[in-house]
Amino acid sequence: MKNPTKKAALEARIPLGRIGDPEDMAGPAVFLACEEMSRYVNATGVLADGGMHIAELSFCHGFIFAFVPIDLKSNSLE
Repeated sequence: MKNPTKKAALEARIPLGRIGDPEDMAGPAVFLACEEMSRYVNATGVLADGGMHIAELSFCHGFIFAFVPIDLKSNSLE
């Protein structure tokens, strides 16, 4: 982004504090390409935005999100 003021404003909205790099897309791409890891995932979008979307939803709309940890080795909830 060429405009430093706009870049700073955008980065202030991202919980990770920076605009993503092309390398940041490698993890989601490998996950979706790996049959073993993503075989139960379908018809979904993977947001790789440094947390900006979830931060704006929780701030602007009062949403509360609960994240449930899953033990991938035993395929059960912790």
